[in-house]
Amino acid sequence: MSNLLVKYGSGSPSREGALAPHLVDFNNVASTNNNGYALGYNSTSSEWESKKLAETSRTVFYHWNCRTNETCAGNTAYTYDANDNTIWRNGQAKINNTSYVTRVVASGSLVPVGTTAWTQYWTLLGSALNGKRIRLEACHMAHGVTGTTEQLVYQWGQGSSNLATYTPIGNKAYQTNEYTQVALGEFVMGASNVNVALKVVSISGSASILRGGPSISGGAKSAFASYLTLSIMEG
Repeated sequence: MSNLLVKYGSGSPSREGALAPHLVDFNNVASTNNNGYALGYNSTSSEWESKKLAETSRTVFYHWNCRTNETCAGNTAYTYDANDNTIWRNGQAKINNTSYVTRVVASGSLVPVGTTAWTQYWTLLGSALNGKRIRLEACHMAHGVTGTTEQLVYQWGQGSSNLATYTPIGNKAYQTNEYTQVALGEFVMGASNVNVALKVVSISGSASILRGGPSISGGAKSAFASYLTLSIMEG
C-alpha cells in the first residue's frame, strides 16, 4: 500500500488531513488594499500590490426610446423584408452631440415605407470620432410578431451608401412572440465616415414597423421594450 503526500510549500497535512500552509510560502503584500482596488502581482518586486481597477466610461451621443404614455406610431401595412434597415421614429430620438452623428431618413428599397419622419441609418462622423471605440446597442420590438413560428433576426451592420451590403457587427438578436433580445456591436472608428444600421437579417412570418401606445393589449405589441443608443466607450 502506498500513500500520496500532498504538500503546500513547506506545509504538510496532519494525520486528519488538515493542511495549514506556512506564511513563508506566501509573497508579501506590499500595501493595504482599499475599496475599488484589487491585488496585482509585481514580478519585479515579487510582491502583491494594491492596484486600482480600470474604469470604463460611456458617453451616449444618440438615443431613442418610447416613453410611457407616448405614442410611437407605426402602421401594420408596412412590413419588413430580409435585409431591410429597421426604421425609428424621429419624435422619440435625441441627438446629444451633432458633431458625432447625422441621421438618414427612411427612403428607398430597404425600408418598409419612405418617410422623412423616420430614420433608417446613421452616419458616424470620422472627423470627431476618429480613434474612438463606438458601442451600438438596440432592442427592436417589431409589431405583429404573434405566431409561435414567427421570428425576426437582427444584427448591427456598418458600410457605405444605404447598407444594401454591409459588414456585420456583434451578435444576432432574436425576436419571437415570447421575447426580444438586445443587439450589441462595438468597433473602433477611423478617419472616414461610417454608416450604421440595425439590419433585419432574416424573418419568418410577417412583422411591421414599431408601434406603441399607452397600453399593451392582445397582439398589438407596444414599442415600450424598444430602445437604441449610440455611444463612445472609454477606459
